[in-house]
Amino acid sequence: MPSLFSCFGRGSQRQRREDADDPPFVKTHIRESKRARDKTHNHEPVVLPPMPEERDELNRLFSELMDELDFSEARKVEMMKMPDDKKWQLYCSSLKKADDSKKAASEQAHSPDSYVDQLNILKNLPFDHDVAELANRAKTLDHIKTALRTQPNTFVVRFIELDGLDTILAFLNEMDHDFRQSVVHTSIIGCIKSVMNNTHGRAHVLGHNRGIKIIAQSLYGDNSKAKVAALEILGAVCLVPHGHRKVLQAMSHFQRFADERTRFQTVVLDLDRAGAAGTEGVPLQTGIMSLINALMSHFQ
Repeated sequence: MPSLFSCFGRGSQRQRREDADDPPFVKTHIRESKRARDKTHNHEPVVLPPMPEERDELNRLFSELMDELDFSEARKVEMMKMPDDKKWQLYCSSLKKADDSKKAASEQAHSPDSYVDQLNILKNLPFDHDVAELANRAKTLDHIKTALRTQPNTFVVRFIELDGLDTILAFLNEMDHDFRQSVVHTSIIGCIKSVMNNTHGRAHVLGHNRGIKIIAQSLYGDNSKAKVAALEILGAVCLVPHGHRKVLQAMSHFQRFADERTRFQTVVLDLDRAGAAGTEGVPLQTGIMSLINALMSHFQ
């Protein structure tokens, strides 16, 4: 298991000596300016796509571009008098700017900031019995889950800084009975699994005062996929320092949450039902046995 902690520098006489040895600003500025000019003058030429062979086609494309840019009729007439190669250059330049704008918009739409905003919107929506609507919400959460699993560490760090993890846990904690049985529950706990695949994210979940307890609440209800995900998380937590105690505390919390007579009552009953369900119950049965083995093998 990777370490959950990371270690997080001053001016000195040596630094002052280094500063004194630096060349004067003016000389440095001149050298940098010359370097910048050389770079500008020696840049590679832009390669344009092939120009249409038919001039009518070129004029049609150029005319559409001018319509899109809302040029006046008088200006259109003047622009159409330009050489064909100039028209094509302007057309391709405009397409590139449009593509760059779309790319920037796409990056913004898939940023941690955007995902946290989407989470807050979904968290505040009431339950909807429309299956298609719930599937759309789950799809949005699955996109967030995938991003948290596949994006660089800086993405996860920024997501947590924006209270993304707190929003996920609040979402999970505030679910009513209907939400707990839906695909939304399965997708939101999948987001937590993705966060915990990251060292920084895992440390924040384990350091959250109620994080593991909230995750354990997913054992309540009939959503077997959400239960399996929660069991996998709890089993993995047992393997980290002090994780065993956190899981037992979470199960004690779940006893009160689910109004159990004894701790692990729900888990034992689910194990029995999963065994009677045949192949459909195998994932749940495996998840329960893995948690039990983790608790027994890593007793502290």
